[in-house]
Amino acid sequence: MALTMFITFLLLAVGGKIAMQYKFTGDHGIRPINPNSTKIALLSSILLLTSFLSVFILTLLDAIGILEPQITPGRIMEISAITLSLTGIVLTIISQYQMGTAWRIGVDESEQTELVTNGIYSLIQNPIYSGVMLFGVGLLFLLPNIYMLLSILIGYLSIELHVRYVEEPYLLRLHGPEFENYMNKTDRYLPRFIHGA
Repeated sequence: MALTMFITFLLLAVGGKIAMQYKFTGDHGIRPINPNSTKIALLSSILLLTSFLSVFILTLLDAIGILEPQITPGRIMEISAITLSLTGIVLTIISQYQMGTAWRIGVDESEQTELVTNGIYSLIQNPIYSGVMLFGVGLLFLLPNIYMLLSILIGYLSIELHVRYVEEPYLLRLHGPEFENYMNKTDRYLPRFIHGA
């Protein structure tokens, strides 16, 4: 089941969005690392790729019966895990849609993108990443294993590094006080009413 969830995420939230972006804008939205990228951007990309590939390998090994969960998930845990994973996928897709043509994978410092603050973005600065993290927690519950936990944590670290040291500085340079004001009103991954801030 973990592999099925992973492939669903890959097809809908990654491949589907790239295809739709290209269809409507003529641009796939992918901004790869280049010689001008910072070391932190390179590190976050390497960590993200490491997490992505290791999760794929782990879910594949699980599907063919080589890797066993260290905790046997019961029916309730399995249903909860699938629900979390699907909710993460849906949140990711809706957030990508609401970002519109400003959506990118990676940052091109020379680009001028609009600051999206409506819809889900009025509550959370990075709902796409929130969806990805929720999806990851669901996968971990489907395949509770120390290797999966480490892979998910590496993915979370890559997101944190990218958001704090690549995306936020770029948006501050691009949008200045408007983005600073937006940061003061919202949090990175959760609506403020959830954690009482």
